[in-house]
Formats: sequence, C-alpha cells, structure tokens
Amino acid sequence: MDTDQEKRESLRLGFVNPATGEKGKITLSIVALDTFRQAIPNLYAVTLGEIKGLFTAGELNLMLDVSKGLLLTPTILGQHLSHEVEDGIDLSGLAKKWDVNRDALLEKLGRLSTTQIAVLETVLNDFWYGTDETANAEALLEALG
Repeated sequence: MDTDQEKRESLRLGFVNPATGEKGKITLSIVALDTFRQAIPNLYAVTLGEIKGLFTAGELNLMLDVSKGLLLTPTILGQHLSHEVEDGIDLSGLAKKWDVNRDALLEKLGRLSTTQIAVLETVLNDFWYGTDETANAEALLEALG
C-alpha cells in the first residue's frame, strides 16, 4: 500500500498506471477514450455556452477576419487565436477597422481556457469552411453574441 507521501507524489506527477504502478504516466483505456468521444458534443455545447456573450460584434468580426485562411489541426487547436488577433491588430490595423479595443480583446482571450479558445476557433473556422451555405456574420453573432 502506498504511503501518504507516495500518494502526494503520485498526485504531483499526475497519475499512476494501475497496471504497472509507474508514476506520472497516463494510460487511457479504450473504454475511457470511447466515453470521452461520446461526451464531446455535450462538452462542446457547454463550452459554447460559456463563451456566448463575451465578445462584441466588432471583436467577433475582427476574429473572423484573422481566422480566414487559417488551417486548424488537432495539434494546434486552441493555441493560436490570440497570436493571430494580436498580429491582425498590430500589423493590419484591424482594431481600427472593427472599432475594437486591442488590450480589452487580448485580455478577454487571455482569460479563456484552451478548450474555450478551441471551441471559438472551430466556430470561426466553420463560418469560413463549414458546409452551411447560409452561414453569415449575423448567425455567428447570434450563436456567440
């Protein structure tokens, strides 16, 4: 049986693989992965609800502007929007174009979790590359505004 010190060390490192007792390694079972896959639509909806109403129309339009032409991949999802927004403002003058406060928008983005950013990125990406022919900025504003 693990001592209290060993349990604290295990928590510090992350997890203990019950099959091997190896600390700090995460081994997911097929059941765990399948459960997570099934939960994704609900997690997406909950996260979308968390970010709904956080951004002004100008901020959303600015983020749409910088997301056009970006290729999202699973390995970078949730990691690049803030940088793209900052570059769009600093290099292309998008804050003036969309009447957005640079620092306020970057602060909002900085407070979001990686998951919240990933959902925001997918919504923006879907606007440009989704299969809905009727997608428009008003629909996006309704979904997120």
